[in-house]
Amino acid sequence: MAIFKIGNTDSKSEAAILEADPPSVGDSLWVVAKVRGGVPEGELVHPAKVIFPPREWIFGTFDNPDIITAGASGAPVFNAAGKLVGVYSAHGEQNGKINAFVIPAALILKAIHGEPLQ
Repeated sequence: MAIFKIGNTDSKSEAAILEADPPSVGDSLWVVAKVRGGVPEGELVHPAKVIFPPREWIFGTFDNPDIITAGASGAPVFNAAGKLVGVYSAHGEQNGKINAFVIPAALILKAIHGEPLQ
């Protein structure tokens, strides 16, 4: 997997670094993806907040309750510092809110290094 930040003014790109430290409850997240609906056309950055202490997954709630994220799986998820904290996997709805399920970067790093995914 490779994710790159692409500049507007030159052809150079910089690799996004996987952040091993998971975000905390209440931290902001941004899912960068084209979604199927519930947002203005062309909007690619979708804010969410972490709602449970991260363990095997990072769980967040999107700020926009009308977002339709079907098809956004695999999108990068960044924290407020602009570090890559995970990969968007799925969504669910509960009490009128759309929840995000994110595979944490720490788990991805384990897989890259051939460590057990326990």
